[in-house]
Amino acid sequence: MSSRRQLFIQYIREWCADPSHGYNQAARDGDPDVDCSSFMYIAARRAGYAIPAYNGSTWSMLSDFTAAGWHALEFDGNLWDCEPGCIALNVSSHTEAFVDAGRFGGAHIDENGDVTGGTPGDQTGNEVSECAAYVFSGGWDYILIPPDDCEDGVPAEPAIALPLPFYRLWTHEEEWLDWMNGLIDDGGSNDNYAGIPGHWAYDIEFQEGSLGPAGYWRLILADGRMLGKNECNADHKSHIVGICVEYDTPDPESTGYYKASYQAHWLGSSPSWGKWELDNEDGGAGKDCESPIDMFRCTIVPA
Repeated sequence: MSSRRQLFIQYIREWCADPSHGYNQAARDGDPDVDCSSFMYIAARRAGYAIPAYNGSTWSMLSDFTAAGWHALEFDGNLWDCEPGCIALNVSSHTEAFVDAGRFGGAHIDENGDVTGGTPGDQTGNEVSECAAYVFSGGWDYILIPPDDCEDGVPAEPAIALPLPFYRLWTHEEEWLDWMNGLIDDGGSNDNYAGIPGHWAYDIEFQEGSLGPAGYWRLILADGRMLGKNECNADHKSHIVGICVEYDTPDPESTGYYKASYQAHWLGSSPSWGKWELDNEDGGAGKDCESPIDMFRCTIVPA
């Protein structure tokens, strides 16, 4: 019986060779077109990995694939030590699968050099295709490594089912917004963050247990207060300028240790997304009292 890794590579190569599949970010369910991330989701599900039924995004791949037993290693700059079946991932922009040594298979761009609006199917031969492995212009963040297969095709280590951060923000304009489950909006939008661009956040709430048994969050407010662990900003008088998150892995002996990976977007004179933080290792996410936070996102990654 073919292993799941072999089947994953087979599906990627078959679709790259089939001109009926083109690139379309607005219609990416594989009937007939895909985009870079939906291509990975569809191929992994068809190969038998426990990948969610939705087609996700590059933002959600890290949590969804590691939850299915894949390992995430930070990219060390070397493309030649990656085995076929691994996935190169830039969390914010792009992904490709290794189909052979030094060779990618992936979905790239439509015939007009755009992400949507083209004719269904591959019009150029390069919309969904194989190519020499390369370092993406934005860099690769992680290499996702599939779990080992037993001879009967069953993964040697079971897919893990860890709680993902389940959180939401409060603004004066909308009050409580929809819940986020990791980087997926539970309200059904395509947003990979909590918040409304330009609307200051005054409060955050995580569902109990979604940061693990002893996980916590803390808020830093513009008036200088740092709230206690898991304490909401009940009066909503001062906006958020910093957030700290700590993840507590429920069963590390079975799954290995995980950390919260989170990022805040601030306003002020130079609006920007800050860097990705890991647990409370660097003081949390945010900038200063002149830069209110309007957007926030949080998931987990292997420690």
